[in-house]
Amino acid sequence: MLDKWMFSKLLIFAMTASSHMSCSRQTNGISWQDMNNKVLRSAFDLSQELYHHREYILIIGDMDGERRELSRFLRNERNPFTEPNTRFRLPTFKTDNETGILIIDLPLFNEFKNNIVVDISNAFTLKLILSLADRLKIVLVMPDDIRGDSNAVKKFLLGLMKLVETLDENYISFLDSTMVVGTMTPKNNTNPEETKEDVKNFSYFLLDYLVTDLEESKDSNIGNKSLKFYLRMKHLISNIAIGVFKRQGRNSSLWSEKNQKELRHIIFDKLSFSAPVNKDHYQIVLENKTLDYISNNPRLFKNKKLMKRLSDKIIDSILEIDFYRVNDAHIKLLSSHRNPQQSLVTSFYDIYTSRIQEMTDKQFYGEYLSSLDAMFRDRWYRYNFELEKLRFFNKIRKIHISEANLDIKNILFDEVDKFRQIALETYGPNESQDISDAEE
Repeated sequence: MLDKWMFSKLLIFAMTASSHMSCSRQTNGISWQDMNNKVLRSAFDLSQELYHHREYILIIGDMDGERRELSRFLRNERNPFTEPNTRFRLPTFKTDNETGILIIDLPLFNEFKNNIVVDISNAFTLKLILSLADRLKIVLVMPDDIRGDSNAVKKFLLGLMKLVETLDENYISFLDSTMVVGTMTPKNNTNPEETKEDVKNFSYFLLDYLVTDLEESKDSNIGNKSLKFYLRMKHLISNIAIGVFKRQGRNSSLWSEKNQKELRHIIFDKLSFSAPVNKDHYQIVLENKTLDYISNNPRLFKNKKLMKRLSDKIIDSILEIDFYRVNDAHIKLLSSHRNPQQSLVTSFYDIYTSRIQEMTDKQFYGEYLSSLDAMFRDRWYRYNFELEKLRFFNKIRKIHISEANLDIKNILFDEVDKFRQIALETYGPNESQDISDAEE
């Protein structure tokens, strides 16, 4: 059983030192070019899968075992590992076959501190997930060596603080939707009940510390965080669910079917999905070094020319489906009338835009995405990805702009209106005709 005195000592050390530590190794050779070509491309791939789902289970901090080990364990994926087990790991996703829920593995949530590229990548990926999720569960994985390593305690604690800061006012929606999973390995050599007890002890000691040293403090800004922040953190921890995960590693004999079923039951059945949230309340948490870099290099994060090219091609493809052909027939009809009434001239365009206005975004995307080829779908997702990047960096830089002219439906309406105006100018009633109609 975990020694309570040692655990308390580690915890207090972690709290007092958290604002001064760097809890992970530096990345090597990750440049801004790598960010665009590899890291953000991975986020783009993730975003495509996110658009097909709205219910996610987000696994944070599963770093100490094999890649995606908890995700694989939950999905009963026993295929042998074929990829190198490096420390730098991109986010991955996989749909659970039994439930259809998307499981997202975000291992680098609080790793590689002081690296601007990884910091931006992590924050952007998390922003993407939180923006698109209708319902979400969060699973935090404790480091394997948290029982006796102060660095591991600090890393986990800072990750928890970062999560609470990101959720901000939405934290209350996750009180029954957040879970901590402790790990069993051949190295720590514990049984499930002992591991679960260790996780409970960690939570209890953290709560005691928050109550005695923070809640009673007269200082309104403790450890560079507000008292409200720590009270939110205490509230979340006091409601957090607890589970145990027995790492299998590359040795299939360590796989416990009983453990797998028990953990699935807790995460999929007992843990609730988050309540509805105000997505504008989510915060983007970055290091000061990263914020300075973004502030000093605003042009790096704008891609208006690419967005314009993509939107032009998207609109043209949509109009090819059910507009151009019908518009040609409508123009032919108008040309057969000597002086068509204005209502006849505009009827086709008004009906077309009205029908699309009544569609939800999901209906609109579903109708047009399903009927077009892979190249169109790639452009559509790429445009949405660029739009998410724009929102991400604008929020960081506290820039508020109207997105009306960036919405595909609005762009489509503007394009249809151009055809409407041409039709009115060409076939609409002229001024002399209006006068003669009035005299009659």
